[in-house]
Amino acid sequence: MRKNLNQCLEPADDMASEYLRNVKTGEMYLVNIRKPRNLQFHRKFMALIKIAWDNQERYDAFEAVRKEVTMRAGFFVEHVHISGKVSYEAKSIAFAAMDELEFADLYSKAIDVILKHFMPGTDPEALEQAVEEVLGFSRDNRG
Repeated sequence: MRKNLNQCLEPADDMASEYLRNVKTGEMYLVNIRKPRNLQFHRKFMALIKIAWDNQERYDAFEAVRKEVTMRAGFFVEHVHISGKVSYEAKSIAFAAMDELEFADLYSKAIDVILKHFMPGTDPEALEQAVEEVLGFSRDNRG
């Protein structure tokens, strides 16, 4: 689906059109709206995590840095065990688990976490430029 100029949702493809043919006019429906994830944005996030990984000595595994940044950004699940012990787990960043809007929020907060805990004193613009370099872009050919 996509939103048109009349503030209405309309089918974005033939499959959505076929589905809507079975929806009755005037009936109430519960709709779950999710913005599909962008693969390039996912790669940008992973480049950001690589920079954090490269600028730390505490963690032995890249995935540990990804989870730490994710949790410090506030994206975690709390588990209360039968014993009463509480543990926390980083939220999944899988495409099916997190839509584009939530992922964009994670990315923004991850920048703050990295600047505070992994690279204090670094200029945000310098961090963004480093991400672009990891991705193989430069300021001159971003287009």
